[in-house]
Amino acid sequence: MTHASLVEFKLTMPGRNTWNGKWSGDDRNFTLVREVDHMTAAQLDGGAWSYVWNDGWCARITSRCVLDRDQLARSDGFCGYDWMVDSILRYGKIYADHERPAEVVAP
Repeated sequence: MTHASLVEFKLTMPGRNTWNGKWSGDDRNFTLVREVDHMTAAQLDGGAWSYVWNDGWCARITSRCVLDRDQLARSDGFCGYDWMVDSILRYGKIYADHERPAEVVAP
């Protein structure tokens, strides 16, 4: 990708429907970095999105632009929630597969 910017997405679980109100990943750094064009990066910088499941759990994704990979802390992965970032990049919102809006097909 020419003239790309790096955007770091961070995953947290602020809503936890557990017996002790904790998530086993609370003390870990779950981040994912994507290269996007400068305009998209500017729109994403400082963004925050949430996704709530029926069982009371809530995921939160935040984003920030980084100048280079040296600014990034070591990541513990993304717990299989890459689909949330894919949805943010495609639709501007987190949709599960069954919730995605129908694609518009150009004639």
